Amino acid sequence: MNSTENLPPACMRLVILRINYYRGKTPPGPRPLPFVGTIPYFLKNPMEFIRSLPQYGEMTTVYLRRKPAILLNTVELAKEAMVQNASSFSGRPALPLLMWLTDGYGIVMATYRPLLEAAEMVCSAHAQELWPGEEVFNLLPIIKHYPGPHQKLYQNAVKAFIRDAVKTHRETLDPDSPRDFIDAYLLEIEKQKSNEDSTFHEDNMIMSVSDLFFAGTDTTTTTIRWGLVFLIQNPDVQGLALSLGLIFMVLFEIFRIHSYRGKIPPGPRPLPFVGTIPQFLFSPMEFIRSLSEYGEMTTMYIGRQPAIFLNTIEIVKEALVQNASSFSGRPPIPLLMWVTEGYGIVMATYGHSWRQQRRFTLHSLRNFGLGKKSVEERVTEESRYLVSEMLKSEGKPFDPQHAIQNAVSNIICSIVFGDRFDYDDKRFAYLLEIVRENIIQSGAFIGQVFNLLPIMKHFPGPHQKIYQNAEELKAFIRDVVKTHRESLDPDSPRDFIDAYLLEMEKQKSNEDSTFDEDNMVMTVSDLFFAGTDTTATTIRWGLIFLTQNPDVQERCHEEIVQVLGYDRLPSMDDRDKLPYTYATVHEIQRCGNIVPSGVFHETTQPTKLRGYDIPKGTEVFTNLTAILTDKEHWKHPDTFNPENFLDENGHFFKPESFLPFSLGPRVCLGESLAKMELFLFITSLLQWIRFSWPPGAKWPDMNGIVSLTRSPEPFDIICHSRGSKK
Repeated sequence: MNSTENLPPACMRLVILRINYYRGKTPPGPRPLPFVGTIPYFLKNPMEFIRSLPQYGEMTTVYLRRKPAILLNTVELAKEAMVQNASSFSGRPALPLLMWLTDGYGIVMATYRPLLEAAEMVCSAHAQELWPGEEVFNLLPIIKHYPGPHQKLYQNAVKAFIRDAVKTHRETLDPDSPRDFIDAYLLEIEKQKSNEDSTFHEDNMIMSVSDLFFAGTDTTTTTIRWGLVFLIQNPDVQGLALSLGLIFMVLFEIFRIHSYRGKIPPGPRPLPFVGTIPQFLFSPMEFIRSLSEYGEMTTMYIGRQPAIFLNTIEIVKEALVQNASSFSGRPPIPLLMWVTEGYGIVMATYGHSWRQQRRFTLHSLRNFGLGKKSVEERVTEESRYLVSEMLKSEGKPFDPQHAIQNAVSNIICSIVFGDRFDYDDKRFAYLLEIVRENIIQSGAFIGQVFNLLPIMKHFPGPHQKIYQNAEELKAFIRDVVKTHRESLDPDSPRDFIDAYLLEMEKQKSNEDSTFDEDNMVMTVSDLFFAGTDTTATTIRWGLIFLTQNPDVQERCHEEIVQVLGYDRLPSMDDRDKLPYTYATVHEIQRCGNIVPSGVFHETTQPTKLRGYDIPKGTEVFTNLTAILTDKEHWKHPDTFNPENFLDENGHFFKPESFLPFSLGPRVCLGESLAKMELFLFITSLLQWIRFSWPPGAKWPDMNGIVSLTRSPEPFDIICHSRGSKK
């Protein structure tokens, strides 16, 4: 009985002796209490306790439970321990609560080497977010077997959430295209399967992800929250901090831009963050023309990213033809990706889906007459409608835009939809209007701002109209698709949509197929856009050039009437008999220059061009403005003159610098159709109509409106029938 009563004092003496044993062997510090050490002082006022520790010197001993822990109070000592003696000070103590939660897996709580004695544990003099329950658990880890608030920690651990994510990733894993850290870890587990020393397994993966989740979330957000408190308490610092922050950001941006210098071609000096976009928006055509001054290749900056302009036909061929696989990508322009979602052909990345869609589309268009007499007959017939429509306003100024757009669009519509639309069809007229609006707005100021700040899609503004317009066109196409599906005859496809529906059915069991309704709708939309705007815009430029040059107009008309009279409309077989007219059509294309910087490309891999390193993902443009006015290739580079396409004998010839349809794998899908439309429509108009400018009307700015394409400002024109000469 006496021995039992004497046990507590005996234990107390033993603990005191144990503590005194450490004295003199460890740095000084506050006097610990038996069993609980200095933890009560810390819990009473954590920050005050931590601030008091440097008074004991550059090193201080505290007691976590019954064992000493060392705090390093100066940066010199911290460097000596953590850097110069890193191998001795890089362990991780086995804190019971954290070991219970992590099982020792992951990165944060993993041992650096076999655990040192607790007395070797080192803490920096920064506060750790401890709470009484945590310390109680660390003092008495046996309580993990009993109910209490500590159980909530274990239950709420993110491991279950991570396991679910891992399960989903495992089910959808593509070994050739890892998407994130979990995919990479799963592949490493598989790779290390036969390695007995491997530590790559699911438990370590889950805890590593948990470590990243905790470390990557709490520390930064907590710091930012403190920052808000300090800034509110010191409003004068807010303004200074903003100014200094902006200065630092600008200096960093300038340094970043200059790090590119010497590695990429020269070019105009960019502004921080916005690059050379302001110079472009201020005067697009003047800016594009100036780029060739820097040499055969020029670098401009779209926001913070460099883009390369190819300024000569020789370097364009080298890039787009000889190195086609490296230069045939399509950059993910934020606005266009928002509208298209990457479907279709125009904005599709250079890969499997693009190849499937382009190959099928070309094959189908040819089946439905592209490049054949059947489509030529449609264009000839539509020419009659166009001449008739324009002569309805004979002798009066009128805007020819709608009539020309409708005529050109009817050709692609007859191939894709199997039908044409009357010029007074209000719904179709509205669709043509929103197509034109989207083309202008996408390349205008709002489009450029969106591409710099794509987060704008979540907020109201004029950019929402672009999206709305695109959705309206898609809805129209879906309605047509629905009608086609209901009346489809598999043995007799009527048009492109029928052919696509049959291909979807045919490829149903093919896992690699990209034929689905989303791709169909966007491909039809691409054909509608490309098959309408570019040709119609070129013809509108042609009317301006022809009224500015009435001598050219008269010479074309005389040649046409001499060959065709008024008995028939032109055909493609007449081109050789109409060299001056054919040259005029090409000169309209050259001077119209409707895509001044070409359709954008992107490098698909790191590559070299003329000694310069071009990183993967660099936007690449063909400077058609420079190429189509190159003094080495054109007799009259700066004036409208059909003789640019005539040899000394008056025969038609095409200089190699004439490439309005681009080159390489991304060459314009509808090149043959566009050539046919331009020749037949323009020749028919010149055969039957004389065009003049309204008296006193101002000529449009010949720089035009530069957006996705370069179009003339709206204008009126007067038509005079030549039919009376018949």
